[in-house]
Amino acid sequence: MKKNITKESAIRYLQDTSDSISSLIKFIIARVRDFSIFDFALMKLCLISFGLYLGSKFAAFFKKFRIVLFMWFIFSSLYMIWRIFISED
Repeated sequence: MKKNITKESAIRYLQDTSDSISSLIKFIIARVRDFSIFDFALMKLCLISFGLYLGSKFAAFFKKFRIVLFMWFIFSSLYMIWRIFISED
């Protein structure tokens, strides 16, 4: 059974999606305003470790550190998720 998608329904769907993403971004910005220096440092560590982990897939030097980099990425990502969505400062 084929669904007919009209222009109006597509526009309505895109508007709802845009509103949802906008409210998520506003929520995250409100939570990030309360971050301490430690939180920003850990967020940077998260981003750097993920970048190094991806780089280790392509460079021979980082291949031996791949597990350590991935563990740092997991740890810092979980902390950021907890800090943004769960913590009630």
